[in-house]
Amino acid sequence: MLRLAATAVRSCEGVTRREWLCVGGLSSFGLLLSELLAGRA
Repeated sequence: MLRLAATAVRSCEGVTRREWLCVGGLSSFGLLLSELLAGRA
């Protein structure tokens, strides 16, 4: 179940879980970008 809390849960470094998910998503996109561009060419 997806719950959106009003308060952010922070790790020891002060980074929120949402920020970690954004970084993970962007890095995954960056790794796949070359394959996507090669498919277009």
